[in-house]
Amino acid sequence: MANVLQPIGTDASGYEVLTAAIQELLNQYPGLPQGERIKFEELEKARGVSYKDDPRRVTLLRIKIRDTATLAHSKEEAKQLRNLIESASGACVTVLRGTYPGAVIQIEDTKLLVQNYVKAAEFYKLQDKIKTRECS
Repeated sequence: MANVLQPIGTDASGYEVLTAAIQELLNQYPGLPQGERIKFEELEKARGVSYKDDPRRVTLLRIKIRDTATLAHSKEEAKQLRNLIESASGACVTVLRGTYPGAVIQIEDTKLLVQNYVKAAEFYKLQDKIKTRECS
């Protein structure tokens, strides 16, 4: 589409213009491979159903766009969470002053309930438990 704003035209019901505009938007979707277009005519031949006159077509196209965008967003969030988990490996909790009894130290899915007062300590995960070492 050009950067110049142009009227998209009119027809008696506005249906054809709206359908063409939505098809153009669909064909510009970032997830669509380069040079590929959505071919409703091929769907009609393959399934024997005409989608051109189906009044639900625009609604279905909108739902598809929404669902595809939601899926892309979810995949991006999952990727960010995986990166966060990978970058957190080897993490530790450092307490400079003191840790009181009853405090819970959690690293990933492992928890440690502090039993005694601990001054200036570092808590780190070692396999399936949390260890403590003094800070200097």
